[in-house]
Amino acid sequence: MSKFHLTKLGNGLDEITMKELIAALPNHDMQFYFSQKSDLYTDQDFIYTLRSCEEIAGMIVLTPCVTKNAYSCLFIKTLFVAEAYRKGLASHQLICRSFSDYYNLVGVFPDMIGMKTFNPTTYVMMRKLSVVTWKESLLYPDIDNKLFDDSILETIKDFASIIDCKNPFDDSSGVIRGGGGMISKAFWPDIPICNDVVVNDYFKKNVLDYDRLFCVVNCSQVRAKRQIMKNLRIK
Repeated sequence: MSKFHLTKLGNGLDEITMKELIAALPNHDMQFYFSQKSDLYTDQDFIYTLRSCEEIAGMIVLTPCVTKNAYSCLFIKTLFVAEAYRKGLASHQLICRSFSDYYNLVGVFPDMIGMKTFNPTTYVMMRKLSVVTWKESLLYPDIDNKLFDDSILETIKDFASIIDCKNPFDDSSGVIRGGGGMISKAFWPDIPICNDVVVNDYFKKNVLDYDRLFCVVNCSQVRAKRQIMKNLRIK
């Protein structure tokens, strides 16, 4: 039996949870982060915390939106994992359980899943989420194999403009210039890296201090949606 339990917050992000996250991420300037993001969360957000016993292990914020051509999208606005839980299953549990609860509440799985990031490990996480059994990449930007269906690019550009209307989106690289706002690479005590040299190099060459890579999983086709739901253990 898993030691984690998921809780959906009903009235936005409360001050107690913020203080818990500040304490759980001592090597990140969470106080500054929340001071800059005071208006980040809205009534439309699905905010979840993951706990082990009573200790906070992480938080995820999911924001639904719809593109001009009626694609339903789900934006991972925030994903925090407490430093004490980063080597375990907390991140995986947080994503799987929150998506499952969202699906049960809304009744529809999104056509696209997106997330802005400065961290190569987040890209790798999205790549694992989008693994399929056929020869195609559902992840944009497709750093490795160049098998992504570019016909969906206009929809991705619209998705990017919805979640960040203030900053320019470079669709050739997937980078939102200035997409981090006032949060620079200084938020991380060390420059984030993953175990994939190609992904690390891509971030190093394309994502500057205040930029963010916009990662998108294309779930718009029926078989893709079924596979992603299976990956997330949603029945």
